[in-house]
Amino acid sequence: RIGWTKNLDEAAVAEIHPQDAQAVGIRHQATLLLRSPVGNLLLQAKINPKGTPGVVYMYHGNDHPDANELIAKDYLDPISGFPGYKSYFCRIEKVEGGSL
Repeated sequence: RIGWTKNLDEAAVAEIHPQDAQAVGIRHQATLLLRSPVGNLLLQAKINPKGTPGVVYMYHGNDHPDANELIAKDYLDPISGFPGYKSYFCRIEKVEGGSL
């Protein structure tokens, strides 16, 4: 929640691998819906071949949208009991005609 981190990206983005983008029909800079079992976020797609297929990357230092809103509050590491921030189940969906 440091002010200058909001300038790292022009929009709230989700970085996805080109294979995942193609499978869902999402183009670079299109609006996508990032859906988890506990919430949804509208984000701009950033196609990045350096990522791992099947993994969505979202910068977590921005408070709007807050990536942690997609993670259940009771999702805890079974060994340490620490909250499971930064890693959770999600799905990407194409947004028809949507814009941020």
